[in-house]
Amino acid sequence: MARMATAGPAPLDEEDDADDAGGDGVAVADGADVRLSRSAPPPPPAQVAGLPLVARPRLSAADVEVLREYLATRRQKLMHSALRLSAFAAVVIVVLILCDGQFVVRIIGGVILGFGLIFGLLVMADWRRQRVLVEADLREGYLCRYEGVVPASDTDHMLVKGGLLRSDRGAVQCVEVLPVSRKLHRANGALQWTWSQVRG
Repeated sequence: MARMATAGPAPLDEEDDADDAGGDGVAVADGADVRLSRSAPPPPPAQVAGLPLVARPRLSAADVEVLREYLATRRQKLMHSALRLSAFAAVVIVVLILCDGQFVVRIIGGVILGFGLIFGLLVMADWRRQRVLVEADLREGYLCRYEGVVPASDTDHMLVKGGLLRSDRGAVQCVEVLPVSRKLHRANGALQWTWSQVRG
């Protein structure tokens, strides 16, 4: 009886420890799943301008270099815009100080300064958004390739209207799109440098 009393609690302690460890393990796993689901990009569209998704090739060394150059231009634009915005604000503030006592002029100058700052910050935010998205594309490391014939129902797509795809029903065409930013990378083999987000 004494042996049973002393031996009884040990398995319970071991089970509690195992349950605690198991619970922690599940919590960590669940947390990891949540983090992965939050960081995972949305799936690419199944079609672009009626062209089906046919492959997801890896980025070539040339593609990586092009995207890095694109990121460098975004950083330069952000830096130049920040300098111009600072210079603009400084000039307007100096004018407002010199026009002390002229109430109407100060109001007009304040309005101009406010609109200028808002416009400049919006432009900078958009360039920063482009940079963040393309950096995510580089981390993903692949392209979405769409290939096929543009159907008659998609002749009003932005790529067809912009002349990047032809509305010729007999021509097999191909576009490559970056997976996260949806930036058009190539259209029928031609590299697209400017920012153009592709919708399905």
